[in-house]
Amino acid sequence: MTPTTVTRLNSLPAIRHLLANALIILGISLFIFPSSPWTTLCLAGLLLHPDSGRQLTQLWQMYRPALLLLLAGCVPGLVLTIAPTASLKGTGDLLRGVLAGLALLCILPSASARNTLSAGLMLSLLTSLVLLFPHATGLERTGPMLLAIEQWFATPARLSGVAIVYALILIATLSDQVTKLRYAIQGLAWLICVVLLAWSAARGPALALLACLCAGPMLLRLSRRWMVAGLAGVVLVVPILLFVIGALMQRGTADSGRFLLWQFAMERWLSTPIGGLGNNTFKEFIVPGMGPPPWPMPHNIYIEMLFSGGVTALILGLIGMGWLLHHARRQHAGLPAFAVSSLLFLMMLGLVDIKWYSTLAGMYLGLSLSLMLSPLRASSPASR
Repeated sequence: MTPTTVTRLNSLPAIRHLLANALIILGISLFIFPSSPWTTLCLAGLLLHPDSGRQLTQLWQMYRPALLLLLAGCVPGLVLTIAPTASLKGTGDLLRGVLAGLALLCILPSASARNTLSAGLMLSLLTSLVLLFPHATGLERTGPMLLAIEQWFATPARLSGVAIVYALILIATLSDQVTKLRYAIQGLAWLICVVLLAWSAARGPALALLACLCAGPMLLRLSRRWMVAGLAGVVLVVPILLFVIGALMQRGTADSGRFLLWQFAMERWLSTPIGGLGNNTFKEFIVPGMGPPPWPMPHNIYIEMLFSGGVTALILGLIGMGWLLHHARRQHAGLPAFAVSSLLFLMMLGLVDIKWYSTLAGMYLGLSLSLMLSPLRASSPASR
């Protein structure tokens, strides 16, 4: 074997590493555009990256009980379903999105990869701002521009939600730097988020952001006793609260589209309260008073869990998410607030928006898990 051949063989792992990082960075940067192949790029980079197996194994060992609970929450809606094909597709979309989000694990350990990802996220944010400007300012309410925006962004609320997640990731990727450029980039990202929220009038992402930014740092300071008590309270109170909402809606108090969706989902759930009707089957029904079908989701992931897998799925899902927060605090005392805020943003946004059995919710969850395993700890000066 000649020296040239040896050199080429030694360079293959480095080329594979660079190619995997490029695919992941491109996929995460294109996540804000739903019509782009972002899941394919992230999954291809995850499979190609030489460190992905070690990172995923570490994540599994650290959060195994919570991940098992979340997976178990999907089982009732797969077994007791009225539409097996739709349930299998919806569950597959959720898992595919989670794996795509976990590709971020491979980027965070490398400073150069983090900087490249930061540049890609900022470019996507600026591009979305430019493309949405004509529609948001009323320069063109109809025609090709509006159609192009709807194709790229799906809905303004989705655009705002992804932009907020991008801003949280930028806090993570730049947290090891103490420079004026870092604060300028992070400030610009949050300014873009505020502008997008104002243009889109998306109340769900705005309220979810406010709640998670307030609760995230506070959650890190709670004692174990209050953490367990709060988790138990959520598990006990949320099902009762949803039942009360359903009872009130049956009296005709619904006065908006979301309330009609919630009312319909709760009425259907009451017919099969234990096992539900199946994952991703909400679109199989015609919702009275909501215009042309199908409606893919009830715009509340907790009501969707009830509808899909019954009380069993809801309790397992809530315990799994709560366990993630609790175990992360116990395992890593220096867990940064941005990691907790990312998961809380998903949980709060799920009260009024997004579909649980989708690649979007899966990506949110996968990115949150990646940030929880981030090597960038709160002990660094930038993340204190």
